[in-house]
Amino acid sequence: MPSCSQQAVLIPNSAKQLSQTTLDPGPNKNYPIIQPPMETHLKRPDGSAPSPISEVLASLRKEHFIPRHEAKAWGDWIYLAAYSTVISIECNNGLSSTATIEHGENEEEGEPITSLHRAFARLGWVGMDDDGEFPLE
Repeated sequence: MPSCSQQAVLIPNSAKQLSQTTLDPGPNKNYPIIQPPMETHLKRPDGSAPSPISEVLASLRKEHFIPRHEAKAWGDWIYLAAYSTVISIECNNGLSSTATIEHGENEEEGEPITSLHRAFARLGWVGMDDDGEFPLE
């Protein structure tokens, strides 16, 4: 049980995300701060068919993103115009079942993350963390 001098400061999130604890470097070093993650892992539920990359891109467009898909030697990426957040997406023969949203600086909460979750949830995707699957909406 934490003592009175060790209290957690929680940052509210609209969706359950991976937890990462760091210590406050300020004058009172006894207060842990829970930082939002720098990435969110997404996947199709077990037993579900993969999504065509064209459907992923169409769902992102429905959320008013301007996505650009690039296949690289080290993996496929989706870049979003006007955002530094990117999506690393596993794509085999035009089909995908896993992705990682790599949050841009100052884009860890709110937009574009909320809309990205809606876009993938529309296709039946779920988030993944240490506790297992969680809904994106």
